[in-house]
Amino acid sequence: MRKDGDNVLRLKDLRKKKNITQREIAALINVTTSAYSDKENMRRGFKGHEVVILCEFFNVNPGDVYEFRQKIREMQIGDK
Repeated sequence: MRKDGDNVLRLKDLRKKKNITQREIAALINVTTSAYSDKENMRRGFKGHEVVILCEFFNVNPGDVYEFRQKIREMQIGDK
């Protein structure tokens, strides 16, 4: 079973495998490069429509991304 941190790196790995910059992905989801960097590194969350765009672009399942994000939210709530 993968650790949650490994899943965070998956998005970065997918981006790098396609040789795409953070700037290009930021433009794809219509956010600043800084905002995308924060999202990729889990300092900010992705909006629903951003998840759909990314899943379509990388050809991954949106349900898996949502499930992962929900686990992170539960962890953050438990830490408070």
